Amino acid sequence: MPVVVESADKAAEIAVAFLAKYYEFAQPVRATPRAGSIASGAIGRFGQQDYVKYWEVEVDVGVAGTTIAKVNVDAQTGNILGFERPASA
Repeated sequence: MPVVVESADKAAEIAVAFLAKYYEFAQPVRATPRAGSIASGAIGRFGQQDYVKYWEVEVDVGVAGTTIAKVNVDAQTGNILGFERPASA
């Protein structure tokens, strides 16, 4: 299966575009790859039997201060898998 989202920058771009629909301000802070396992035994980018399943992207959506929202972006499709709203936004 081809990987659509191969970099942290691309994952952050997708997450910010999604959050811009709901927040006036959205600035990416961090994008972390999250691995899933492959049964076939292939060696992936993150070590033996691992591959990037999704990216966990932290985005500052606070206008007056730092308020972090988290978005999970599927690495294979670029779709939003989940969204964690910040408590104070």
